[in-house]
Amino acid sequence: CTSNIQWNTGNTEPSITVSPTQNSTYVVNCQINGCVGTSSTEIVMTDSPAINVTASKLTICGGEEVTLTATGCIDGTISWNTYSKETDNVIIVKPLQNSTYIIKCKVGECYATGSKEIIVNNGVKPEIVASQKSICIGDTTHLCVNGCDSDIQWSDGSTIRDVTFKPWKTTTYVVTCKIGGCMASNSIEINVYDADAVKIVASKESICA
Repeated sequence: CTSNIQWNTGNTEPSITVSPTQNSTYVVNCQINGCVGTSSTEIVMTDSPAINVTASKLTICGGEEVTLTATGCIDGTISWNTYSKETDNVIIVKPLQNSTYIIKCKVGECYATGSKEIIVNNGVKPEIVASQKSICIGDTTHLCVNGCDSDIQWSDGSTIRDVTFKPWKTTTYVVTCKIGGCMASNSIEINVYDADAVKIVASKESICA
């Protein structure tokens, strides 16, 4: 074109930018060496795929696996935002904290994304209350666990909330139970002291009067 450029959009520049929302034909008329020339081009729209992501579980305990399934990416290229960048529509993840998994689907020159958030319940530690944390050999201490929903298990095999121990040496007691559907544990150390171990040492055992 040498002059009198006219697009069917109303533009008169040699180069234009368009953002069609449907299949569209763009026509330009211009003068070339005194003659009027016409040219046209068609822009075909490709619908972006609608991606849906489902999860086998939305809330899990720390360490559990979740299966994510993406649908809608037909004849497209898949990529997830996971560490290993999986490319399958079904993946298995094992988050240790709250995580959002995003899938990107490319069909032709168009992209679409989908996502799913997984909530990880790491559980709150149960509270252990001791009547005494330091005792002498032969004495007992009473331990009570608070905050457990069910399935209480002490390291000695006891399964009740309140237990009494008579350790003969410094010992760590562990309790495990279910809180909010997840297993959690805590521990406490009971210090045991031997009164007979106390000795008096004199600088001299015999002195002058």
